[in-house]
Amino acid sequence: MKASRVLNVMVCVLVALVAMTAALVPDAEARTRSWRPQAGFVAMDIYVDAGETPLAAYQFAFAAPGAKLVGIEGGEHNAFAQAPYYDPAALADGGAPGQGERIIVAAFSTQRDLPKGRTRVARLHLNVPAANAPIPNEITLITAGDANGKQIEATVQAIRVVRDNTDNEGDAQ
Repeated sequence: MKASRVLNVMVCVLVALVAMTAALVPDAEARTRSWRPQAGFVAMDIYVDAGETPLAAYQFAFAAPGAKLVGIEGGEHNAFAQAPYYDPAALADGGAPGQGERIIVAAFSTQRDLPKGRTRVARLHLNVPAANAPIPNEITLITAGDANGKQIEATVQAIRVVRDNTDNEGDAQ
C-alpha cells in the first residue's frame, strides 16, 4: 500500500511540473510574435539651427530607405507653423522603386518675428516596417536664408519622436 501511495504522489508531482512548465513556455504563436518586428507609424521632428541669425527660409532633403513618407506637418514657431512646401507626388505610392522614401521640403516666412537658434521646422510622418527599430535616414540642408534673402549658415537634424502611453505628443529624442 505504501508503494501505491508513493506512486500516486510522484504522479501528482509530475503532473504539476508538466502543468507549470506548460504555463511558463508560451505557445509557438506568442514566441513568434515576440521577436517579429511590428510595422507602424513614427514621426521624425526636423530641427534647423541658424544660431543667432533669424531663420526666414530653409530647404532640406530627407530620405528614409525602407520607410514610406505619409504626411508632413509644420513646425513649432509661428513663422513655420503651416505645413512646408513639398511635391505631393513624393508622398504618392506610384509603384516606382524608392517612391515615398525621399522628399525635398522647403518653407519661407515674411513674418517679423522669426526664430533664432534651434527650432523645429517640420514633423515628418513615416510608415515603417518595424516601428520599434531604429529608422535609418539621411537629411541634408540644401539652403537656409534670412529675412533679406541672404543665405546663412545653419544645420539640420532629424530626431525620432518618442511617445509615451500618457499623451499623444511625446518628446523628441
